[in-house]
Parts: sequence; C-alpha cells; structure tokens
Amino acid sequence: MEQPAEWRQLDLLVLATSASQHQRLDPIAALAPIAKVADVPLVLFSNPAVPARTLGELIAYARAKPGKLSYGIPSLGSVNHLLIERLKQITGADITSIPFRGSPQAALALLKNEIQLFPIGLELAT
Repeated sequence: MEQPAEWRQLDLLVLATSASQHQRLDPIAALAPIAKVADVPLVLFSNPAVPARTLGELIAYARAKPGKLSYGIPSLGSVNHLLIERLKQITGADITSIPFRGSPQAALALLKNEIQLFPIGLELAT
C-alpha cells in the first residue's frame, strides 16, 4: 500500500520539529533529505468496540466524536507517538495520547478498552 506523500516526509519533520518550535524555521525549505535510513512499518490496532473498520471510517469517527478516542504509546516521542500526532495534524481528529511504560501495558489496556487505539511496530505485532 502506497503511503501518502505527506507521510513520507514524517522523518524530515520529526528531525526539525524541536528546532522549529523555538525558531522560525520551515523544515521543508531548510532541510533536504539525502538518504533513506530506515522503514518502520506500523500497524494501528483498534478495540472491537470502535465501530470503524477502515482508516477513513476511523478518521470520520474521531472527527464526529472529539475526545472520545484515546491511543496508547510505549514512550513519548516514539515513532508510534509521532505517527498518530501527524495523523491528527493532517486530519484534524481529536484523539487523546496516553503514555505507557511499554508496549505490553498498552496492548493490555487496548484489550480492556481503556484505550481504543494502539499503533505498534509490525515486528512486534506478528
């Protein structure tokens, strides 16, 4: 499945985010990617209580029910965290971030419907 063009720039934006918060910096104009270092495939799991079955349905649901959805992250600033924050930024969805000490705790919270979404690396999901 082909990623949207704006998602391919996530790695570039992540590098420039902290610098641009304190300075007037346009990371797209100021920085140029020179090499692809890694691919980080992620899977977005949802609790069965969430009525959405596609990403489009999930975005529509999150927009219709602001603040109702929450997602777990194994650590602040992780790829999992940045992915959902970028998705929120692109779509305008209101989804609450809940930090956990690690992936097992977040996965358990997902199963108990304490959080509704959990992005996790594909290698951990299989």
